[in-house]
Amino acid sequence: MESGTNLAVLLNALEERNTFVESILQNIPIGIAVNKIDDGKTIVINKRFSEIYGWPESDLSDVSNFFKNLYPDEAYRNEIMGKVMCDIQSGDPARMAWDNITITTCCGEKRVINAKNIPLYDQNLMISTVMDVTNEHKQAAEIRRTKANQDALINGIEDMIWSVDPNLNLIAANDAFLEIMEAVTGKIVREGEPVLQKEFGEERLDKWRQYYERALKGERFTVNAQPHNPAHQTIRYSVISLSPMVNEAGTIFGVACHSKDVTQDTFNILALKQNELRIMQQNEQLMEIALINAHEIRRPVASILGLVHLLKDTNETEPTRELLQYLEMAANELDTIIKRIVDKTSA
Repeated sequence: MESGTNLAVLLNALEERNTFVESILQNIPIGIAVNKIDDGKTIVINKRFSEIYGWPESDLSDVSNFFKNLYPDEAYRNEIMGKVMCDIQSGDPARMAWDNITITTCCGEKRVINAKNIPLYDQNLMISTVMDVTNEHKQAAEIRRTKANQDALINGIEDMIWSVDPNLNLIAANDAFLEIMEAVTGKIVREGEPVLQKEFGEERLDKWRQYYERALKGERFTVNAQPHNPAHQTIRYSVISLSPMVNEAGTIFGVACHSKDVTQDTFNILALKQNELRIMQQNEQLMEIALINAHEIRRPVASILGLVHLLKDTNETEPTRELLQYLEMAANELDTIIKRIVDKTSA
């Protein structure tokens, strides 16, 4: 009687344990299936396994149908099935993990999963697990797309863009900045490495330490620079903006820098100033010429007018008097024009 009671208690305990294990299997967020290794017969498939793959349990039990249903594209199906079978046959548990596999549900929806098999050879069992990573995959793809767009944007301009952390190590930079750094230092400066390299010389290093320290204290400012560009062996003019980078907590975690090349603008301004100076010089020369010409011409005109007055005082004939009147009128008209020139050039 006592042995029968003990057996009943044991069976009840086993039943409770099985119920507990079954409850766990059916409610964990990971899909789990257990198959026999020798014949592939399915022993257990939890609800999440079927939900993740998007097929009824009956369509997932047979290995052949499993691959045919989940991978309708024959080429992709052969690729995945060949890899999975080869990895399982290797007997190496480390190889029995497959990430970012695209499957197709019975409704035609595409999902991305991570699958892993755990062999229990001594028990002739293969535990298959699966996780739905579709959202994570989409988010990662969006991050990669956004980063690619940002890289294309900042690398598509000649301006230098870079950022440094409080230790003055490089956080990120565009190709234009990295090109200059490599030309100066002779090496590629990578993220996490110091931006202040000894090849720049102590004077420039001290100046830039002060710039970075000002920005790290919260100051936003610009500086003008006339650096030598070793990448192109030219002198370039730049306007460099430095701004503190602040996180949501209000803490400064770095400095964002933007160096705008204003060489052409500077050359244009210099050329404009040179043109203005040349025009001013030409105007001064023209004024001087006009004054000289006016004074030089006025002198003989004055002489002509004087002679006309002398001739008018003599006993000239009527025709001569008329000619003298015309001569006097022309001389007075020329004198008036010369006065206007002098007045204009003296204004």
